[in-house]
Amino acid sequence: MRHSLSQTRQSKRKPFLGVELLEGRDVPATTFTVSTLADSGTGSLRDAIARANDEGTNLGPDTIVFDPSLAG
Repeated sequence: MRHSLSQTRQSKRKPFLGVELLEGRDVPATTFTVSTLADSGTGSLRDAIARANDEGTNLGPDTIVFDPSLAG
């Protein structure tokens, strides 16, 4: 069986493999500030942890920071 020149070239071609860049998929971190030394309630460490762990409303990474005015 004879092959034409174009058939021979086609059979020797290697498949082209490429990489396609995708847009970034980063989720911005939510920051919760501890503003009171109280054991519970708004601004407490307990509240910040509970809100950070609530993946239903806060997806992705979270950061908890302390108000610099806290002392205790």
